[in-house]
Order: sequence, then C-alpha cells, then structure tokens
Amino acid sequence: MSNNSVHHAVDTLREKVHEYRAKAEHSIHELPSMEEVESEATGRTASALRVAERTPDAAYLGAMAGAMGLSLLLLGRRNKALALFVGLWPVTILNMAMLLKNRRPSRELQQMTPVSADAGGPLLAE
Repeated sequence: MSNNSVHHAVDTLREKVHEYRAKAEHSIHELPSMEEVESEATGRTASALRVAERTPDAAYLGAMAGAMGLSLLLLGRRNKALALFVGLWPVTILNMAMLLKNRRPSRELQQMTPVSADAGGPLLAE
C-alpha cells in the first residue's frame, strides 16, 4: 500500500468520524428534557391511579377469587410451581385495593358523616 493510499484512508476515516459525531450531537439535542420526561411520567401515573381508584371494590374481590381459582386449577393439573406463583396474586391484589381505599375518601363514610350547621360541611372525626 502506498503512502498516498494510507493518507486517503485516514482522511476518509476522519470524515466518517466527523459525520457520525455530528449525527450523534444532533440526536442528543432532539432528546426531551428531564423535566418533560418527569412531567409525562407523573401524568401517566396520576391517570393510572385515578382509573384504579374508580375501580369498584367488587372488581378487586373478583380478581382475588379468580386468582385463587386459577391457582387451585393449576395445582390440580400438577403444576405446583405455577400454582404457588398464581396463589400469591390475591395478596398483591388485596394490598393494592387497601392502598387505593386509603387514598380515596370512603363513600360509605361520607354518606354517614353528620353535617355541622355552623361549618357548612361534614365533621371530621379524629
């Protein structure tokens, strides 16, 4: 290989490196900011929580019963490992339902709470 060919190959490599570096820098500038990503994630989380909070209690009880039934079915089919795995789901579903129940005001409690004449709203029990 001649000296001229080596210089040409090096120049070609330098051009490619410069081209790829420029593309990478351009791509980096197109990425969303951290604030935009956090805002979108917060919005999605809040939306998912609102949907879960509006889910009726009977749906959680049904999901728990279904998971227990599926676990028993898997156990009957001699698939013990999967039956144990599915058997843990009701505990998780129950914990999620309890968390969401604590996050939202109880409809039953709101209906039973007496109204104060001077405050114009329900009395808060401590």
